[in-house]
Amino acid sequence: MQASESGSAKSAVDTHISAGDEKMLSLEQRAVGKAARNLVPLIVICFFVAYLDRTNIGIAALQMNKDLGMTASMFGFGAGLFFLMYFVMEVPSNLLMMRYGPRLWISRILLSWGVVAGAMAFVKGPISFYAMRALLGAAEAGFYPAVLFYLTQWFPELSLDLVYGVEAGN
Repeated sequence: MQASESGSAKSAVDTHISAGDEKMLSLEQRAVGKAARNLVPLIVICFFVAYLDRTNIGIAALQMNKDLGMTASMFGFGAGLFFLMYFVMEVPSNLLMMRYGPRLWISRILLSWGVVAGAMAFVKGPISFYAMRALLGAAEAGFYPAVLFYLTQWFPELSLDLVYGVEAGN
């Protein structure tokens, strides 16, 4: 008789815990949904703009090379400077992001990236093109890892794969 009483008591406790878990799960799902609705569209737009920024230089080369008096190899060198500086500045950018926090650091990246991208309109020759591409690479460095780290602060581990998948599809 005692075994059945303790079995029913244990069953009642299990039912209570699972009801509480369901309530917490519902709260977590609502919080994740709200964070996803507010953060993911903005981040997708930022990644799309980054993609446009990287690919647009190739389209601009059709007219820009002639206007600036650059050869194809000079253009290729300038375009490559972006990726060289991006690579070199990635680790320092991530260390600074850890010091100042991802929210502030992503804001800094987007602001400096926008200023340098806008300043590309004032390029007058190969040297200024090289300088601006190098500055653009340095300004944009650390954006992707900072965003990934920022998302880990907003989404539980089980939801991150879905959020990363949305970004990777961009």
